[in-house]
Amino acid sequence: MAALPIRADLLDRAFGVFCKTGELPDGQRLAAAVVARALGRSPPPSRDDPEKFAAHLRRLIAVAKAEIDHGVPPPQISIREHVFDEAVYGPDVIRRGARALLKLEVELGADVTDPSFLADRTLPDHAGIGLHLLGFPEFVATPPYEAQAHRLFARLAELRDRIDQDDTAPWFLVADDAVVAFRRGELPQDELLLDTVLVNAEFQALWWHSQGYDNAELLAACDAAAQSIGADRDAAVERVRVLVQQEYATQLEAEHTR
Repeated sequence: MAALPIRADLLDRAFGVFCKTGELPDGQRLAAAVVARALGRSPPPSRDDPEKFAAHLRRLIAVAKAEIDHGVPPPQISIREHVFDEAVYGPDVIRRGARALLKLEVELGADVTDPSFLADRTLPDHAGIGLHLLGFPEFVATPPYEAQAHRLFARLAELRDRIDQDDTAPWFLVADDAVVAFRRGELPQDELLLDTVLVNAEFQALWWHSQGYDNAELLAACDAAAQSIGADRDAAVERVRVLVQQEYATQLEAEHTR
């Protein structure tokens, strides 16, 4: 099914929604086709071809590192293109950040098809340009969870230091799969992946809270998992797993009944 061409009417409709609202389709292939049309080019490689897709991610990561090192984005890829790529292919939190940024910018009157879109913005010293442009990390540090949020920011920095920076593209793919599996109730056995899904869950919970969603129980469980050790940590991690699984099951049910 992944090799079948996308119907023209579906692409036209999704592209119209993107231009009007900044919202991309959930499906990766259709979202990739939409941003490719906005950029006036062919879609990037599909994740169904792991080698080409990983090579594509390596190219983006290498360009991002060069931009940070030199402070000026090279002409071959713009901040706009980076955000589009994050919105389609980024790991969960990064993808959500990029998509939230696109919707906000369009609400404020921006044109996503304009080559100068986001050209005046700055680059972060961390992964996630969309999150940076939204005001990461401070935009999720809202009362009464400011202290918890800053503890999470420190863990995020530590997590970045533990990831192999020489070849991060395959890591992002594995981590994203682990996040999706965690939402189905599957707990990673690898300690780095476990820390990654826990950080992702806590960041998402803080984000939901900043948007007015009441998830105090999940935030408390995430904080307990981050600060406890031994059997207490195991119990807290299990509580996070159960709450995350319940939350996403509820969201899927709500989507199916719309």
